[in-house]
Amino acid sequence: MKIDLTTIRKYAAHSGLSEATAQRIAVEEAFLRRAALVDGPFMLKGSYVTSQQIDEGWRRIPGDLDWVGLDGVDAGVLTAWLTAVTETELDDGVRFRSFSENAFLRMIEYAMDDDFPTVNTDIVAWIGEHKLEIRDMDVSFGLKLEPPPQPLLYRPRFGAPFMVQKSVAAELQMAWKLHQCLVRPRFKDMLDLILVLRANTVDVKLVWKALEDECRHDKTPLEHFNWLLDRTIGEHPAWRRLSNGRYDAGECFSVWRSALAANGALQLWESQLTEVYIGGRELLWVEFEQLVAELAMLLEGAGFLRQPVAATEAFHREAPTGLIDTLARWIGRRD
Repeated sequence: MKIDLTTIRKYAAHSGLSEATAQRIAVEEAFLRRAALVDGPFMLKGSYVTSQQIDEGWRRIPGDLDWVGLDGVDAGVLTAWLTAVTETELDDGVRFRSFSENAFLRMIEYAMDDDFPTVNTDIVAWIGEHKLEIRDMDVSFGLKLEPPPQPLLYRPRFGAPFMVQKSVAAELQMAWKLHQCLVRPRFKDMLDLILVLRANTVDVKLVWKALEDECRHDKTPLEHFNWLLDRTIGEHPAWRRLSNGRYDAGECFSVWRSALAANGALQLWESQLTEVYIGGRELLWVEFEQLVAELAMLLEGAGFLRQPVAATEAFHREAPTGLIDTLARWIGRRD
């Protein structure tokens, strides 16, 4: 399939996406198709994977392309890979500027601590003669990948399906999202957990092992998992820290799902529902309590169990308190 602006415009009108977002996705999927051909020591993670694991995955609007470099990968290997991907020519209506023409990697460290550095770059492409700049493609390093990467049959919005040889396992990405809920809950992580659990049977033992590893690393008490099962995650202190105590979790949720611009007095530090899920206001929960109840029900149905306090004493030491660590725990991993 040859991608053009008319095709993208029609898709945007039919799906409810903005035309600019549809153009971005078309280019990022074109990059992903080329990356699948080049292969290389990089694993795809994030919302592009989530959208393939859920029912009506076209509704989940991906935020950006996220990758993890496997063991032994350095900046030189990454630069060579990005160059090879952007120089791969396909007859799909999209062409990329060679990464070698402007090879740069921003160093950012918003992961759980500086053991997990992340580099960030931009990609320039053209759909026909229309130029687009795809910002904020991230590649992280140093993450423990257990379960290991798995192949993924990717069904794009534009063009024929193709195989991505290395993508994050559903259990590992679920563990990352659960860990984020324990550290600083985000509505989009809770949304993704529900959508994945609705559509999949997961290996709870694998999820739990990965979650234990995450909690052990940054000393997050595992007993906080009970907040999800007990439906008390709304009492997490992070909600009120967002607004200096002025808003509770339910009020934050109302802002998140609102079709209007975010409350200027309340910065959620995450994309709103309309930016991550097409038709979310009509199809999903009206009240925060409904979201919490469904997540608890699905976790229990999958086989997750409450954690006794005594089982988590080893995790009760102080968490990292450096500036980067604090910001990382607050903002969390993207997607």
